[in-house]
Order: sequence, then structure tokens, then C-alpha cells
Amino acid sequence: MWRERDFRLFFGGQTVSMTGSAVSRVALPLLGALTLHAGPLGVAALQACAWLPYLGLPLVAGVYLDRHRRRPVLIAANAAQAALLGLVPLLAAAGLLTLPVACALALGSGVGAVFFSIGVVTYLPDLVGRDRLLVANAAVEATRSGSDVIGRGLAGVVVQAVGAPVAILVDAVSYLVSVLTLAGIRRGEPDPVHDGDRPVLADLSRGMRFVFSSRVLRRLTAWLFTVNGLWNAFSVPYLLYALRDRHVGAGLWGVVLASSGVAALVGSAFAPRLAARFGYGPTILVTGVMSGAPLILVPAVSGGTPVLVSVWIAAEALAGLGVGVTNVLLTTLRTHITPPHLLGRVASATRQLSFGAIPLGPLVGGLLAGTLGNRPTLLLLPALMIASSALLVPLWPLRTVHAWQVPESSSSAA
Repeated sequence: MWRERDFRLFFGGQTVSMTGSAVSRVALPLLGALTLHAGPLGVAALQACAWLPYLGLPLVAGVYLDRHRRRPVLIAANAAQAALLGLVPLLAAAGLLTLPVACALALGSGVGAVFFSIGVVTYLPDLVGRDRLLVANAAVEATRSGSDVIGRGLAGVVVQAVGAPVAILVDAVSYLVSVLTLAGIRRGEPDPVHDGDRPVLADLSRGMRFVFSSRVLRRLTAWLFTVNGLWNAFSVPYLLYALRDRHVGAGLWGVVLASSGVAALVGSAFAPRLAARFGYGPTILVTGVMSGAPLILVPAVSGGTPVLVSVWIAAEALAGLGVGVTNVLLTTLRTHITPPHLLGRVASATRQLSFGAIPLGPLVGGLLAGTLGNRPTLLLLPALMIASSALLVPLWPLRTVHAWQVPESSSSAA
């Protein structure tokens, strides 16, 4: 796979693009807190707008991607994100950047992100073949984790040195690099396969029906919905607690967040071995608990900045390790269970359901922080993450993807 020029182009473009995205994930809330001087709800609103397109749009994107070639959609989505995010530093320099304007740009960029994220899931099997999908997913997840390390650390440094708007410009440039690498891929795509001239509404519901008919996908999606919402609720009081209550600078904040990427990189690299040694179900359950439980250390520790930062890095690393493993296994499991002609619709349905809580999470976190305070909210949310792992317990007997592939697909097709 690594000897193939097209995969190297795809992988290289993804690496640069995901690094830029990691920069924006750190810089966007910092833009609200430091540049626009927003309060808890303002920071929450800015984060929520970036994720708001995941409420409903993934279903439409999945149908579209099942009916059209995926690579042109990927190129158009990243070109749109580059243009919108490139406006942030220009408007900031002109003194025209306000919180509503920043929210609108984040919302538009989120639309492109929806199409791109679902497009990658559906395009990768055509690029590498299903027999190499686990290795390819592990490679993509590894580079996502490595990009998080570089991007988050870079974001903190750039924000502290020249401000959040310039950091977001880095992301815009990274999308342009991705556009060029995707345009250079020569391998053709197979013709889209869909069931005749079925109405769009029928196609919209088909992916959702498949997800709900599968015991494995139902459980995984319910857990992802819960933990994604809680993670993003945690992010708002976490940022405000670090910057305003404990006076940790943007540079150190970037280092703290980057530590989860280091561990996720390790986790994604070892995910295939862990699945082979312990089975998919046990590995997903244990790493699912790990993805949230260590965050309880963030509000529990006291002391000076060196102590705080050290413990927070350890907590982020343990959580990132769990996320790195689960992301690889969940993506591979879903792809093997799903028939090829339904892959776009099922990916969009699971993305719709599992990401549906993300836009609400920051708003909930902002409300709780404004009502209870930052530290009590940071104690409550990891406890709820731990409790949500009960949704994964029935998956314990699952050992391989092949044990579920035929029964789940057959029953769903019927």
C-alpha cells in the first residue's frame, strides 16, 4: 500500500489537512476567549457552530456520496473550507471580525467538514481495497493522532505569538494542500451504485434503518452520541478553568492538548494487535472507559502550574490512548458490517447520530459552567463519561469483525 503513489498522495494530503484542523480546534475557542473576549456561552456558541452542520446534513451528504464519485466532493469540500477560514485573519486585520461573523464562518466551514469526513470513509475502500482496510484505517488514525500532536502544539505557540486569527490561517492553507494532493490522484473510482431511481427520502432513511437493525452499530452509535456530547461539554469549562482560573498560558495549553495526540498515535498503531489478541469487544470496552475516566484528574489536582500541567498531560495521554484504539476499531467494524452500496448512507447515519450531540455539548458545558462553576462541572462530566461505558458491555463477546459481518448484513438486507 505504501508503494502506491495514489495512497501516498492521499495520506500526505490528509496529514497536512488534519494538522491544520487540529490547529483550528484549539485556535477557534481561543479566538472567542482571547480575541473576541467572549464569555462561557459565547465560546460555547462558537464551538457549537462549527459542529452544527452535523445535525441533519450527514444524512443528505451520505445519499449524495453514494450517488456520485467521492473524490470531486472531497476536493470541493476542502476548497470551500480554505476560502471560508481564510477570511478570518482578513476580517480580523480590518477590524470587522465579530462573534456572529466568526460563528457564521465556522458554520460554513462545518458544512465542508461534514462532506469531507463522510467522503473519506466511503472513498478509502475504493482507494486501497477492503482487504487492506484495517491497515489503512490504522494508518489514517495514526496520522490523525500525530497531526493532533503537531497541530495542537503549533496552535498554542502561534496563538501566543501572533494571535488566534493567524493560527486559523494555517488551517486554511492546509486545506489547499489537501486539494492539490487529491487532484493528483490518478486511480479511477468505480461507478456509483444505488438502487435505481429511488427517491432521496427513501435513501435517507435506508442508512438509518440499517444502523438500527444492527445490534453492534446501535450500541456503538449510542455510546458515541453520549461520549461525544460529554467530551465537548467538558471542553468549554476546561478551557476557561485553565486560562482564567489557573492562569495557564496558550502555549502550555497547546502542549497539554497535544499530549492526547501522542497517546492516540500509539493507540492507533497498536489497535490491530490489541483486537487480534483480546478481541474487538473487550478492547473497545476497556479503551472506551479509558477515553473519559482519566479526565477526572483535571479538576481533582491542586498545586502550582508545573504540577497542574504534568497531571493534565498524563490525563490527556491516557484518554487519548483510549480514543486512538477505539477510533480504528469502530471505523473498521462499521465498514465490514456494512454492504458496499450502503457505505455512504450508513457512514452518514452513524455520523449524524454519533455527532448529533457535539453541537449541543459546548452549550451544555457553557450553561453548567455559568451555573455551577468551572471546577464542579469538570468533576461531573467525566463521571458521566464513565457511566456511559455501560452501553458497551453487551459487545464483550464480540471477538472478530467476521463473526458479525454475515448475520448483521443479511438480517438488515431482509
